[in-house]
Amino acid sequence: MRRTTTRLARRLRRKHLVGAIVKEGGARLVSPDWERRPIFILGPPSSGSTWLGAIVAHLPDHVFYHENKLTDGRSGRALAASDRFARLVPRRLLHAGFEMILRAHLWTLDLHSADLAGRGELLEPENLGRFDPADPVRTSRGIDIVDTAGGHVFITRLLRRAYPNAVFLYLMRDPRDVIASLTLRKKFGHRRDWIGWTKGYMDFYAAFEQAETFDDILVVKYEDLLEDAVCEVTRIVDWAGLPSELGRLNATVERNDAANVRAAGAARGNLDAGRSGGWRDELTEEQIIQIDQMCGRLLDRWGYR
Repeated sequence: MRRTTTRLARRLRRKHLVGAIVKEGGARLVSPDWERRPIFILGPPSSGSTWLGAIVAHLPDHVFYHENKLTDGRSGRALAASDRFARLVPRRLLHAGFEMILRAHLWTLDLHSADLAGRGELLEPENLGRFDPADPVRTSRGIDIVDTAGGHVFITRLLRRAYPNAVFLYLMRDPRDVIASLTLRKKFGHRRDWIGWTKGYMDFYAAFEQAETFDDILVVKYEDLLEDAVCEVTRIVDWAGLPSELGRLNATVERNDAANVRAAGAARGNLDAGRSGGWRDELTEEQIIQIDQMCGRLLDRWGYR
């Protein structure tokens, strides 16, 4: 998190945008734009959030920012601890703070291509138009972020307070597939075993169960996306009341189809798995039994038994 913050601050200074960031925050504090509609895709890693984000970001006036890391680490834990007291946080101040972070991300999109060599597909900046350092606010006006930082499920109260019209999607995937993927393929800087990943998965799910008691969150199943992505994305658009164009939506889904991405050799996130039920080939019988016990209520509720 510290490295991400430092890198972002350097980019802003290089573009002479520090003053613009402060000005933007002040403007949002005085006159918040409560109509903004960022889309937050929640859920544990390896659930397909990168795939879904790449599709949803092609909706009009949205842009994909992959995993906002400024709310990870210590700051993320502090936000999660204060989430339960969200009603006590001044709403304008909270909105201004988040808005400064989101604007900073948008204004530095054009600087990311060199850092993401070979991974440029994770960002979709074409919606922004030409970046204008002289008028950065106008450059980002009317654009909302599709944020795939799944850990935001721990701060949904804060996000809803800052953005009353935000869209929350929780991406559900068979925990056995997720745990097999995390254990065998992705370390994320951790050296966790499969039991640790199982506990981590259920921490995310417990946060979702708590959040759904007080907020409106649409659950999207990874398996349904695999079966009919167009139908699922259409359901998301209809549920959220977002503008869409059927032709553009179909083209976006086709472009980001799991099979097409694998064939092109440009796998995103967990797309190189691109299937459900792979855990049967990767987990031992003992692991399957214990994961079933630890994730029992989730498996029963969402039909994964």
